[in-house]
Amino acid sequence: MAIYLTPKKVKDKNTKDLYEPGKEFEMTVKRAEEFEKNIRKNKGYEDFTLERVDKPKKQNDTEGE
Repeated sequence: MAIYLTPKKVKDKNTKDLYEPGKEFEMTVKRAEEFEKNIRKNKGYEDFTLERVDKPKKQNDTEGE
């Protein structure tokens, strides 16, 4: 699963989830690609692109060694 942000308020036809700008949500990469394609086609948002948010990975604290 990956974390995304949407540029516009949109609703997922399949899950009925509502996605709003500024709120992170999880979705598989494959589903995100399909979702973008459907939004472009059905809503006419030709430049609609989800923004993938990469969270920094936790690193072991090695200070003091």
